[in-house]
Amino acid sequence: MPACELAAAVRALRMRSLEPEPGVPAARAFAVAAGALDARMADRPLTADVAVAETLLDGPAAL
Repeated sequence: MPACELAAAVRALRMRSLEPEPGVPAARAFAVAAGALDARMADRPLTADVAVAETLLDGPAAL
């Protein structure tokens, strides 16, 4: 479930053209996730994004 939330959060921030402020802990996590997830905003299945997000969350210090 956290992978779904990560993919959805990155997508929501992209839709609003927002990013976390530099220096806050979420900024690094967003940068890593945004760099790995598909940036296309078209209406599409998000299965592949969730799979990528799962790999980002695999390690304890991944994000």
